[in-house]
Amino acid sequence: MRAGRPIEDRDGAGAQPVMVVNDEFVRRFFPGRGLVGQTLGMTFTFPDGEFTFTPKAVVGIVGNAVHESVRGPVRPIVYVPMAQEPLQSIFVAGIFIAVRSEGPSPGRLGRSVAATLASVDPDVRVSFLTGTGIVDFALARDRLVARLAAFAGLLALLLTALGVGGVTAYHATRRRPELAVRAALGSTRGRLVGLVLSRVLGPVVGGVVVGLGFAFWTSRLAVSMLFGIEPRDPVAFAGAALTIVVVGLLAGWVPAYRASRLHPARTLTEPRS
Repeated sequence: MRAGRPIEDRDGAGAQPVMVVNDEFVRRFFPGRGLVGQTLGMTFTFPDGEFTFTPKAVVGIVGNAVHESVRGPVRPIVYVPMAQEPLQSIFVAGIFIAVRSEGPSPGRLGRSVAATLASVDPDVRVSFLTGTGIVDFALARDRLVARLAAFAGLLALLLTALGVGGVTAYHATRRRPELAVRAALGSTRGRLVGLVLSRVLGPVVGGVVVGLGFAFWTSRLAVSMLFGIEPRDPVAFAGAALTIVVVGLLAGWVPAYRASRLHPARTLTEPRS
């Protein structure tokens, strides 16, 4: 509830006609006005005709809710007591009953509700879904795309690590005489590791810059595949960049560390092809 009160038991057939509206209704039709307590009459236009509500008092305002699709736009919604609006005057294909309980499990609760409705009318067909199940169904495609993207990202990261490690090992092998001379002249292992990694850091950082630019440019193409996520989220971009740099340095550190442990005399006297 944003303001006012919800629909209650007192809003029966003989009571004053009331309704509850959502935030989008207020924003679109009555921005900046106190709507609670006002009486409104509305006419809805459909392809096959018009439907007019009897004037009703707005008793409450509620937050926006998703009624059709998580990807669809937020629509103005009007909630009315069923006791005050005959079913034959409302365009419905079925009735949705929302039940909240802190007691039995969802399965037991669903069976209890179905049994209660069957005791009123044995011909009523009932299907039961939990709130979590509805959300899971609505986001199934988004989660599948997210898993596939995560798998592709991890595979790319693995290939990056293997590539950086292989190239670093190759350069370290080619520079063994130089590293041996530096070690003989007093360079520490830390300096030798830093020297090898300095050749890794440049290409990795350059690749990250180019990749971020390309990702920023193509991010608008991913909007249709995202729900509730900003395609140009700076935290995501920074996290991806940091991850790639760290993985690249770790992949290069292994051959760099091995190269720093060489023996200067043996290395300088070993035959070179």
